[in-house]
Amino acid sequence: MKKSIDRVGVLLVFAVMAVLAIVGCNRADMNGELDGNWQLLEWRDNASGNIVADNSSYLFYTVKLEMIQFHYKKSSARPYQAYFSYTGDSLFLGQAYMNQANSDSAVSISVLHPYGVDAHGTFRVCELNSRRLVLQNTENTLVFRKY
Repeated sequence: MKKSIDRVGVLLVFAVMAVLAIVGCNRADMNGELDGNWQLLEWRDNASGNIVADNSSYLFYTVKLEMIQFHYKKSSARPYQAYFSYTGDSLFLGQAYMNQANSDSAVSISVLHPYGVDAHGTFRVCELNSRRLVLQNTENTLVFRKY
């Protein structure tokens, strides 16, 4: 009976250590409510006021740590990603990359134009909460929902 209790105690200690090791190795979200998966609801051209795309385009932004991934779910187009900095009221995109099978290739920020990014790679964060994100740049206003 004593050996059985000792075994359970040892197993419990190892289980707790394993959980702490796994949790401790994950990097925490660093962008508050900005981190996560965002689906485009509306893309509006600022000059004309016309809607360029809506949720039927299946455009998604995924924000994690210091990277944003841009992708269309129902498209054969390769996803892109870019480093960014977030100041609370603005997003500044840095180097962009095209995702490839075994590596990422650096590309010009201009390849992100079909994803609503302007030539400057900057956005003003007009609204951000746990459900909604509104980004605006010199050309477009993008409205997203978190999923």
